[in-house]
Amino acid sequence: MNRLVPFVLLAAFAGCATTSSPPPTAQPAPIVTEAPPPSRQVVSDIRDSKNLRDAEALAHSLPLESTLVVFDIDDTLLTAPRFFGSDTWYRWQKNLPNDDQDKITCLFTDLLGFDYEAAGLIQTQDDAAEIFNRIPNDKLFLTSRSPDYRGGTERELVGNGVVLPSLILGQSPQLLINSASQRMSYDRGIYMTAGFDKGDALVQLLGGSKKYTTVMLVD
Repeated sequence: MNRLVPFVLLAAFAGCATTSSPPPTAQPAPIVTEAPPPSRQVVSDIRDSKNLRDAEALAHSLPLESTLVVFDIDDTLLTAPRFFGSDTWYRWQKNLPNDDQDKITCLFTDLLGFDYEAAGLIQTQDDAAEIFNRIPNDKLFLTSRSPDYRGGTERELVGNGVVLPSLILGQSPQLLINSASQRMSYDRGIYMTAGFDKGDALVQLLGGSKKYTTVMLVD
């Protein structure tokens, strides 16, 4: 069985302010120029790891109040104990030509929903849930799963010992619509984006909040 291969993406956002001297008071009247808008520098740090303990250590090194830790679910915290139904299997199926003899029709409708509801998941490593629970920062799960599969998703997380995180920013459960007019839902600490771009979905959820200067993505 393939074990965890998480990619830790650390994006730090740092703003710098600009100041200008007051205009001169001597005649003739001063020429007033507008100061440039404050700039924002984005720094990305991508790290490859096979142990979630590395993600935990990094999270503990970051500012508690201004860091948001974002976890993927499939093949990051939980995984299928078999090839069929695993995230790797779905990617393989998705990329098969339509006329391939191994191609399964109705993959992302009937079969996907059935597998999420009926098939059990296991932790990617024995202490995966414990590691997630110990991280003290604000956290959420960010998954490409559809909100239609929320019941099975919550059951598998809780059944594996995961404590679902509180909603961030004092938010209540939300139903969001992405640019493809698909439903995305955020409830019980799980943001289900229905295959929409995860970065864009996260920006939409945060809604311009400036609380987090660092976002750490474990995927």
